[in-house]
Parts: sequence; structure tokens; C-alpha cells
Amino acid sequence: MTATPEAQRVAAAGAARDVFEAELAVVAGVRNAAEARLVDLVVRALAEGSWQGHRVHTPVQWLMWRAGVARPTAQRVVALARRAPVLPVTMGMFAEGRLSFDQAACVARYTPAEFEASVALLAEDATVAQIATATRDYGFDAQARPSDVPEPTAAEPEVPKDPEADRDMSFGTEESGQWWARLRLPADEGLAVEGALKAVRDRLHDQARTAAKVAAVAEGRSTKGLEVPVPSWADAVVGMAHSVLSGGAAGAGVASRARVLVHLEGTRSGDGWMASAHMAGVLPDELRRYLTCDADAEVVWEKDGAPVNLGRTKHIVPRRIRRLIEHRDRGCRVPGCDQTWWLQVHHIVHWEDDGVTDTHNLICLCSRHHRLHHQGHLGITGNADDPNGVVFTDETGRPMAGATRARPPRPADMPTVAPYQGPTGERLDREAVFFTPTRVPTPQTAVDGDVDSDDGSPPARRRRARCRTPGRTTGDGPTTTRGPPAA
Repeated sequence: MTATPEAQRVAAAGAARDVFEAELAVVAGVRNAAEARLVDLVVRALAEGSWQGHRVHTPVQWLMWRAGVARPTAQRVVALARRAPVLPVTMGMFAEGRLSFDQAACVARYTPAEFEASVALLAEDATVAQIATATRDYGFDAQARPSDVPEPTAAEPEVPKDPEADRDMSFGTEESGQWWARLRLPADEGLAVEGALKAVRDRLHDQARTAAKVAAVAEGRSTKGLEVPVPSWADAVVGMAHSVLSGGAAGAGVASRARVLVHLEGTRSGDGWMASAHMAGVLPDELRRYLTCDADAEVVWEKDGAPVNLGRTKHIVPRRIRRLIEHRDRGCRVPGCDQTWWLQVHHIVHWEDDGVTDTHNLICLCSRHHRLHHQGHLGITGNADDPNGVVFTDETGRPMAGATRARPPRPADMPTVAPYQGPTGERLDREAVFFTPTRVPTPQTAVDGDVDSDDGSPPARRRRARCRTPGRTTGDGPTTTRGPPAA
């Protein structure tokens, strides 16, 4: 019987749709495998510390710069990379193109390592929403949370020391209930904290004196010679906390310029400068140059070593020039840095070295990169007025590369994987989902093995018998037809 034209048209449309969807499955599988390689590279970068070689702030910022992705994407890639070492089954299926990045990331987000083999097998047939539904509130054992990551071993490469590793704070509560804290900061930031503590301490002392006088007057006693105990530094810390909690933390952001008082004077030989913190000792040369690179200066006239007059306060970088530099640079100029707030204006050639305060010699830096430069970890040379005229180098003198340009892949770069099958489209019954904890097998065993293991690991190909979601056949029955997810 000859088919009608309408039937031929429908058959041709169906065949074309099958070809299109087959091509889509191939592309999806290749994309999954390629993204798995990206995650694997990030795993290596985290383990070896290679992301730190560019002096960027975080692995997320490094990935944004080198891979050209948005911050949310970079955050999710790094999060998956951090958990990848304890998710061998998931990462193995991801590398084979059987799981998408979103499916793998969802498994990593909610699943402890002991259960990941079982969850990964369900994930292959489920949508991202279904994976989240099945795992988010499943109630895995409390002792095996997704944040568990193996401790580094002695055989792992040593991560290069961060120049700001001496900047940290820790606090907690002892068994006795006493709260404790320990803080370590660079000298200039420590001086800012110390200045705030002194201000609060003086304020508390003034309040105590006022209260003592009021009490003396009320009792008919003399207000002269009242002894008022000086508040302790602990009182000052608590007072500073009360001040923030009652008045808000609007000024808590990193200041664009350090708010510390530094005394700057020429050396006796007349060929340099020396700086000391107010009522404190001499500052290191690199800290002096960092603080005076962008500061307010007040000239003090002296005669025979004694101050006799004060000049007007001047901005080392005048406000009108600062606005020009900020508008020109629109953020920190260091490659890979996306900081656009709390910027500092840096003299490429320091004014101590006869550098001029002109636009070609001024550049916007975030506080971290500015500090790294003056510590000798980041070199900066060139003409800032030229968009490509500034050269940044690491401590070895090696130039920092610009943003990576993606190149067309070669045939050898393309992963060879099976077409992506995707979710079955069946409805998920949460009551029928059961995950089994196992000793995590190797990715090869979990992916290719069709035989039940004797160590408690789930079989690799029998997810239908274990999960028993409605509409899904069990055992060796016929497979279901994949389609759009049910509502």
C-alpha cells in the first residue's frame, strides 16, 4: 500500500527529528566530557597551588580570568573540583559524558562520599531537579557530610606560601565557657585596629569619669581627686562590638587608604626617608612606601629639632587626578582582578624615586595587589595611559599573561565518548528511592562492571531494581522510552 503524502511528510519529519536529536546527544556527550576535563584541571590547580602563581585573590577569580566564565559558573566548578577526589564514580561517569556538569555538581553538593556511588547511578537517569529532590532531604548519616574532603598527605606537592598567610584570626569557646580570640595582621592594619581600640577605651574612660562625677555630686562629695579605673583592652574590644551592633557596620569595608598616622622624616644622610607609626617604632621600608604611595601629607616645620609650625594638609594624589585615574582604569589593573571598589592609586615610579604624580605614572590597584607590589611579589612598569602599556611580572620577573583566548580545538582535543542519553523523563517517587553506603570503588569498576561486587558496592547497571521509581521497569524487563520529564 502506498503511503499518503501526509504520512510521508510525517515520517520524513520524524526521521529528521531523530537525526537532530542524535546530533544533540553527541554534542551533549562531548560537552560533558570537555567540562569534566576542565574540572580535572581545576583539581590539579588546587592541589598544586598553580592558581596562586598569578597573584589573583582566589581560585574562583583565577578561573574567571583564565577560562572566561562568569563568577557563579566559576564558583560551581571550583566547588565540584574540591569534592572531586572523594567522588570517583561520579567523576568517572562525568568524564565519559554520561553525566552533565549540573548533574555531577548536584551530586557533589548534597551527597556524602559513602553514598556517591549509589546516587551517581540514579543521577544518570534523573533530571537535576530530581537529583536535588532525592538527595537534599534524604537524611544521610551525620558523620558523612558532603564537606568531608581527605586531608592532604605528605606525598602531595607543597602549595606555595601566600604572602598574606600571616593575616588571620581565630576564635572560639573553651570548655569552661570562656570565649577566646587570636588575631594577626600586617603592621598597618594592626595599627588601624589599635587606633580603634584606643578610641573606644578613651571613650569608655570618659564615660566612667562622667558617671563618677555625677554620683559624687548626688552624694554631696567632692568631684576632685576621683579615682576611676582605666578600662581594659578587653573592655575596649567589647565596646567596639557594641558600637558596631548598635550603630551598624556601614564603614566596615576595606578602606581605600589606610587610616593610620605615620610620621615621615628625611634620614640624617639626606638621601632617603624614614617613617614611624605614631607613638611607636620605625616601619619597614616596604610598608613605608606602601603607606605613603597614596596618602595625605601635612608638613611640619622644625627649628633646631623642635616643631614650630604646621603646613596645610596636601593629598599626595590630588582628588581631581584621583578621579581621572579611577575613571580611566575602572578597577584594579592587575590581570585577572575584578575588584572595582576600595581602590588605591599607586605611583608606578614612587615619588621617593622622583616619580611624578601624573596620570601616566598612576594606576589603580586593589589593596591586596598594592601590598603585594610593595612586598616585592608583583612588579609593575610602563605607561598607565596606554591601555596595553603596563607590564606586570611575578617575583621571578616573569610577565603575567593576559586573559586566555580560546583556540579552535584540534581533532585530537575532542573527547571520544558515547552520545549522552540524559534523564528518562519518568516521574520520581521519593518514597521509592533508597541509597546504599559503600566503600567507594574506582571509577573504572563502577562504570564498566556489570557484576555484583562482594564489598557492599552497588551494582553498576541495576539501578532500576534498587531505586524502583514508579513507571520504571525492574530487573531484566524492557527499558523505558526516554522523554520529557513528567510534571
